[in-house]
Amino acid sequence: MKANQYDETVEHIFENGDTDFNHATLTKRFQCDGFSIPTFKSKKNVKGIWLTPFQAADFAAWEFLKAINRAEAGLVKSLGDLRKSLLNLSTIPAADGTYGKEELIRMCKRIGLPTRSEIRDGQQSNTKGNATP
Repeated sequence: MKANQYDETVEHIFENGDTDFNHATLTKRFQCDGFSIPTFKSKKNVKGIWLTPFQAADFAAWEFLKAINRAEAGLVKSLGDLRKSLLNLSTIPAADGTYGKEELIRMCKRIGLPTRSEIRDGQQSNTKGNATP
């Protein structure tokens, strides 16, 4: 945002009420990464309006499906024929590859992310992946 001269503060809002979710852990992670403290709200706000959470993975999947359908219909001859939003997704820095169960578990342990059972049982992993009470 700063690179594009946006000065507004980014507000990170997560759905409140997910039982597999630890607010303190997420808040600490955001602070450590230099982001603003997230807020937690229910899908139904105080005015009785239902809010739909934005699912980044759903957006990416929709964009990929649309590109595949267009390609199968013969409408994609080059990358320039893809939607701009899909092309923009490709500019986000990421580690390429396919992550299976073991890779995800290893990555989560490496960064010290607690498992759902550890959160439920009141334990939290340290950076070595060992549970501490």
